[in-house]
Amino acid sequence: CPDNSYYDPCMTGCPATCVDRQAPQNCSKPCMEGCACTSGFLLSGDTCVPEAHCGCLFEGNYYSVSENPALACTSPRALPCLCFPCRCEAKGQMVCSPLSCGEDEVCKIQDGQRGCYPARTCVVEGDPHYHTFDNQLHHFMGTCTYTLSKLCESNSSLPYFNVEAANEHRGGNIRVSYVQYVDVDVAGQRIRLGKGGVVTVNGVAEVLPCTPSAGVQVSSSGFYTVVTTDFGLKVKFDGNHRVEVTVPSTFGQKVCGMCGNFNGMASDDFLNPEGVLEPDSTSLGNSWQVSNDSRPCFLSFHSCSAGPLPTPACSETDKQIIASTHFCGLLTDTSGPFQMCHAVLSPSSYFDTCVYDLCELELDREALCKSLQSYADACQSLGVKIPVWRNATFCPVTCPANSHYEPCAAACPATCVDPMAPASCSMPCVEGCVCDSGYLLYSDQCVPSQQCGCWHNGQHYPVGSELWTDNTCSTKCTCPARGSKVQCFNASCPAGQFCGVQDGRPECLEQSYGICHVHGDPHYNTFDKVTHNFMGNCTYTLAKVCSNTTSLPYFNVEAKNEHRGNTRVSYVREVLVEVYGERIAIVKKEKSQVLVNNVRQTLPVSAAGGAITVSRSGRYIVLETDFDLRVSYDTDHSVEVKVPTTYFNLTCGMCGNFNNRREDDYMMPNGQQAADSNELGESWQVPESDSSCGVPDPSPPCSAEEEKLYRSDHFCGMLTASPGSFEKCHAVINPQSYFETCFYDLCALNGGQEVLCAALEAYADACQAAGVTLLPWRNATFCPLLCPDNSYYDPCMTGCPATCVDRQAPQNCSKPCKEGCACTSGFLLSGDTCVPEAHCGCLFEGNYYSVSENPALDCARQCRCEAKGQMVCSPLSCGEDEVCKILDGQRGCYPASAALCHIYGDPHYSTFDGKLHHFQGSCNYTVVTGCDNSSVGFSVTTRNKHRGSQSWTALNSVALSVEGHLFMLLSCSVPLIQINGALASLPASPAPGVNISLSGSYVRVSTELGLQLLFNGDDELLVKVSEKHKGKLCGLCGTYTGNQQDDFMRPDGVVVGGGSSINPPTSCSPSEEEAANKQCAIVTQLGGPFQPCHAVLPPKTYFESCVYDQCATGGSVEELCDDLEAYATACAEAGVALGDWSAGTVCGKCSVDFHCGPDSRNGGTMPSLDHTASASGITCTERLKQWPSLGTMGTDGTWERSQCTAQETYPHYHTFDNKLHHFMGTCTYTLSKLCESNSSLPYFNVEAANEHRGGNIRVSYVQYVDVDVAGQRIRLGKGGVVTVNGVAEVLPCTPSAGVQVSSSGFYTVVTTDFGLKVKFDGNHRVEVTVPSTFGQKVCGMCGNFNGMASDDFLNPEGVLEPDSTSLGNSWQVSNDSRPCFLSFHSCSAGPLPTPACSETDKQIIASTHFCGLLTDTSGPFQMCHAVLSPSSYFDTCVYDLCELELDREALCKSLQSYADACQSLGVKIPVWRNATFCPVTCPANSHYEPCAAACPATCVDPMAPASCSMPCVEGCVCDSGYLEANGERGRQ
Repeated sequence: CPDNSYYDPCMTGCPATCVDRQAPQNCSKPCMEGCACTSGFLLSGDTCVPEAHCGCLFEGNYYSVSENPALACTSPRALPCLCFPCRCEAKGQMVCSPLSCGEDEVCKIQDGQRGCYPARTCVVEGDPHYHTFDNQLHHFMGTCTYTLSKLCESNSSLPYFNVEAANEHRGGNIRVSYVQYVDVDVAGQRIRLGKGGVVTVNGVAEVLPCTPSAGVQVSSSGFYTVVTTDFGLKVKFDGNHRVEVTVPSTFGQKVCGMCGNFNGMASDDFLNPEGVLEPDSTSLGNSWQVSNDSRPCFLSFHSCSAGPLPTPACSETDKQIIASTHFCGLLTDTSGPFQMCHAVLSPSSYFDTCVYDLCELELDREALCKSLQSYADACQSLGVKIPVWRNATFCPVTCPANSHYEPCAAACPATCVDPMAPASCSMPCVEGCVCDSGYLLYSDQCVPSQQCGCWHNGQHYPVGSELWTDNTCSTKCTCPARGSKVQCFNASCPAGQFCGVQDGRPECLEQSYGICHVHGDPHYNTFDKVTHNFMGNCTYTLAKVCSNTTSLPYFNVEAKNEHRGNTRVSYVREVLVEVYGERIAIVKKEKSQVLVNNVRQTLPVSAAGGAITVSRSGRYIVLETDFDLRVSYDTDHSVEVKVPTTYFNLTCGMCGNFNNRREDDYMMPNGQQAADSNELGESWQVPESDSSCGVPDPSPPCSAEEEKLYRSDHFCGMLTASPGSFEKCHAVINPQSYFETCFYDLCALNGGQEVLCAALEAYADACQAAGVTLLPWRNATFCPLLCPDNSYYDPCMTGCPATCVDRQAPQNCSKPCKEGCACTSGFLLSGDTCVPEAHCGCLFEGNYYSVSENPALDCARQCRCEAKGQMVCSPLSCGEDEVCKILDGQRGCYPASAALCHIYGDPHYSTFDGKLHHFQGSCNYTVVTGCDNSSVGFSVTTRNKHRGSQSWTALNSVALSVEGHLFMLLSCSVPLIQINGALASLPASPAPGVNISLSGSYVRVSTELGLQLLFNGDDELLVKVSEKHKGKLCGLCGTYTGNQQDDFMRPDGVVVGGGSSINPPTSCSPSEEEAANKQCAIVTQLGGPFQPCHAVLPPKTYFESCVYDQCATGGSVEELCDDLEAYATACAEAGVALGDWSAGTVCGKCSVDFHCGPDSRNGGTMPSLDHTASASGITCTERLKQWPSLGTMGTDGTWERSQCTAQETYPHYHTFDNKLHHFMGTCTYTLSKLCESNSSLPYFNVEAANEHRGGNIRVSYVQYVDVDVAGQRIRLGKGGVVTVNGVAEVLPCTPSAGVQVSSSGFYTVVTTDFGLKVKFDGNHRVEVTVPSTFGQKVCGMCGNFNGMASDDFLNPEGVLEPDSTSLGNSWQVSNDSRPCFLSFHSCSAGPLPTPACSETDKQIIASTHFCGLLTDTSGPFQMCHAVLSPSSYFDTCVYDLCELELDREALCKSLQSYADACQSLGVKIPVWRNATFCPVTCPANSHYEPCAAACPATCVDPMAPASCSMPCVEGCVCDSGYLEANGERGRQ
């Protein structure tokens, strides 16, 4: 028994107690065994105490001494609630006092005790781990959005709420995720707590503290942003990884989500939305995914599979380290900084998640700090004061500007709204960053206490002040109260005022500017703030005056773009400004000079009597006028056009019409609105000579991962980041369009710092131009700006640097500062170079010249700038063959060049200045003569006549008058020329300095007066004049002034609007025009036969004439060839030799087998394929176009005869007319023979004997080929063995006159003098080539050579067989002496069955590792695709590899077949074999060459390769010192 009692086997059943001392006297219960109190002691609870130590009887209940119950809760649902803690003192006295429960507490009974207890909290922390209300721990790594907790009780009287968390991956580890943001739905609002303390309510950013609805507040507290409600819900997010959701006990068993149901039982915290228990945390998490998550998301690698999350792999050593007090063991260390909390909150689950994270993240220090912070925060929220556990090297905290770290700061910080909040705060202290003295918290930043109005885009606005949000002046805001958010509304400037920037802020002004910014690759930000992304690389009008009614000075600004590496984007290469009659060009990378009317001048430049100045300002060259036009170009990618508001609604171009209406900034020159930016850009293209320019295809879009990266704060997000380097500018220039163009550029150009720097630079430049001083954003490693000698980088240097011309410029400067390279003290700017003052150049006649410049002034003086600013000049005069002109920006005396006028076709006139016009008059016309009393000493006239049609004329004759002599060049119907009326033969020199001669098919006239003529006697005349006559001429060839605008000048000097046209051709229909454009595209085609001439003679006018003629003649091939020939001739006359440009085109020369007749336009007959023309014929070129199967265009421009091949693994037969047969017979078959009875053509017969090889009897191969010709039977066998009439022969040999057998690469070849050629590689491939004279006169497996593939199933009786197998059997040779048998198909009808091949095999076979190599547009065979379609070769390759189970040798044979066919057509194939892929093993004393001479050096003819005219072939070539003898290599 305990003290003060003794054992009694039968003590009273009613012992005496402190409440009832007389109980034993009134007891009726039987005695009990127990411990009875010693005399003088009473029972208090279960303890025997002296009477003096009895407790208190209070409100009907007994309490022992020192008990301190909270006896009542006056408002169980209200927070805070009131409880009354009491204490039983000595002598039975109960002492009570009122107590207010804390904000995070509720008054309730817990463990039998009524009191103030914390509301229940769910914590999400780390990567992430979920600690439910009932202390169940989940690990779940999904990266979607998930419900943490919400009210789930139907028809509940409690307030509704819903809390969701969106997760994301960070860094490179996709096994873990972190909270990205938290959404809280409460009181009809959606509050989003984002990273970095950013808060939005219903998508609108808010300033903290804020009250979205009555009873709901959002505020800052330490590291956390906190949502609190008047019904006890509290949600906290640290903007990084940790979320707390706290709900009062009234929500017990009425909530659901990842945080559980708050019923006190952890075991059922796996309930999904349907109320069913999930087997593990992963399944649970997936079940609570929010269905309307708009973010791209994906689950962790566990997907939705059942089973627990695998424990991260961690070695025992790592586990020991992690569990030590240097890592996670710090949480459970009983002597550590967290020991005081152990009794209040067990650290075990936090220790487990810490270990998990550090195992998964390889002892990552940041993960450790997060784990420790999670436990510390949980402890502090329970009122436990945690000692300082961070230091400068262990989990340090970096605080924002004007704040400092405190481990136990007030949970209610001092803010602009409530500076005294800490004094009245009842919540436990929190860890966090606290504003320094003199600063208060405004949302998430510490601001000076005297600037507690409203902050917007990094700028302070006092209460009651107004502001425009950016330089569009479309939205105005006011500051309504201290510490609040600005309130904004739509507005605009009053009538008569314009939006501008003054003192770095947008204002409405009576006079302002419109600014158009072109930057990047390139993007056009118009005057009215519309952005166009347009990648064209031509020249485009940016802005010009478009009104005819204004008296303001005219200006025109153009930009010429170029590709730089990537052809999908372009950049500005040159900016041209026309103003006051001057044309000034600022050129890429030319930082010290500009071109003024094509003359290079050193900066600074003054023009138009000082009305125009051009100078350096920062990184830019800036052109300014006296009417405040300013054009700036950084000589790289960025252009700014600044126009005063006096030009409001008077401009047009890519920069828009400057009328403050964004909706019409797609205006084209015709007044219509373009459908998109590309159409707009093309409409503003300036006519120019560069035919290669255009608009590229758009770049492919970014991947989701790239988009997220490029939009982040590490890339384009730097522009919009707040706080950030550019934030100060946000209130002046909205960064959004620059952000989007930055993203566009990074996507198009695959990221890269250079691209990012250019995008940031563009926005920074716009900001500085508006007068905004930015924080430094460059450094030594990020976007550095390197400066030349004697200068240094200055982020805000004067906009008017001191120059050799104006040393005092900075003192009188009103321009905003600029980023750039400033000259070191003691140096001045000369051009773009900082020089000592003593090395400054010369200011001479209004222009500045740097030292050593030597201009030729008006070609009358040659000057040189010497030291000390002295210009020394000497007289200069040009030589007899020289002219004074500008070349490469320098004026001087240069050799006179020539200009060409070209008249051709029906007819087209391309003037000396490149203007094209069409004139169908049929009289005599002056082509060129002297004008304006200029005596050039010559005149050229032409006579035009109709030819067959009244709508078509051409030159008939050309008359040249030279100093009183008249020379008449007549048409081809008269073979002589007339000299002063008398016929003469050529060559002739009819007058001094005049020579007339034949030049090919042309008559050439050369004079010493600077005139040459070239006349083809039909419809083409070229007039070439010396540059000495420039500006002195007129006529149908134009004025030769360098300006096309005056080319339509009449003899009286009046310039008319356009050329005349008699009976113009009927307009093309859209389909006809499309066909004409396609036919004529060869003229402008990049990589085409005419490209070498493009830079010398622009092809545009010839292309237009070609299209014109194709429309007029209904697509005549003859006219097409004439137009192409005209351009080729003009190119040759301009000094560009194109070679045989017609090779491979429909204009190629025909072989002797074809005869072309008269031009179809003249009403004559058209030729046929026969030796004699007939009325039913058509033109040769049209016939060739209509019958492509007759042959292919050879490399020498002749049309070669057709060929038939039996080739590849087992015979596939490609007939003369391009029909493909698959036939596996193993007998001997007729490939081709002369079938015309009584023919005058030489007889021939070609047969192929097939055989099985290996174990596969489904397929066969060619064993040998027999050629019967000239009474001989020549057998080409395997391995190059040749017999003639059964007798082995040594190669080369001549079995009969006109018949030769030789080696060529891998092949043995039989050639004849009548055009038959048979080739066999001794393995599997046969070629039979016949001339067109055998068309429709042959038969066999190779078909009848009539141009129609459909009848290539004719058997020997002339009847069509139903399929290839029946056809092959029909052509079996009856006298085949070999034992033979057909394949398993026998002679049955029907197509050959397709080989069985799985889809997987088909995909592999079709890939570029197998047969797809044939069709790969980037592969080794790509050059041949335009000459020989690879499709049938691809089909047979696929067939073979399916049948032979991807046999590598079969693949090599298929590739070789196509390669050989291509090389035989003259296409040079790159090396496609290597040591491991289709290698070739050559015999002794030889080596492999992919393009060897088709005529090898032999013992018979060692010099054969030198005279060989055939295309190269693949094969084995004798080593040096060896020659070929019958296929064997022997020493020479």
